[in-house]
Amino acid sequence: PFKRAFEQGFALVLGTAGDDEEDRELAARARALAGEWAYRANGRALQLTDAEFLQRGHDGNLILIGNADTNAAWDQLIGPDAPLRVERGGVRLGPNLHTGDDLAVLAVLPRRGDAEHLVGVVGSSGPVGTRLHAVSAPFTSGVGIPDFLIFDGRVLQDGDGGVRAAGFWDHHWRLPSDGR
Repeated sequence: PFKRAFEQGFALVLGTAGDDEEDRELAARARALAGEWAYRANGRALQLTDAEFLQRGHDGNLILIGNADTNAAWDQLIGPDAPLRVERGGVRLGPNLHTGDDLAVLAVLPRRGDAEHLVGVVGSSGPVGTRLHAVSAPFTSGVGIPDFLIFDGRVLQDGDGGVRAAGFWDHHWRLPSDGR
């Protein structure tokens, strides 16, 4: 489940490779997550920019904020063979492509090249999707988030009707054969 990424001395890795609006929204999302962690878990979340992480690294789980276009650490942390890729304008989940600039993604994946640690993805396909994360509540007691969750702006009006995909990876961190 997604919440496992917030173990083992995690750090937030904030994307700064986007345009001004994207970077501003990603910074706001990182501040909000850190603030919620301080309030709900009585802890301090280490925040690193993608450039800082690439320069000095971090030994622990990582929460990657952004997408492959806006976070320069994406390709180092999540390999090209991963079953999930978030980019501007869309999200690829296995063979399925979800398009739109209002997509928000929560997911957990193994950290590339590190069998001990995980990467939590707080991803989006654009600034609208980044702002949509305000409705997710990853630290609220009793809220269960599966291994991957993709939702769009319809979630504001239709609740679960805005969920594009949700589910669990198989034991090899792949999309199950049923495609969910």
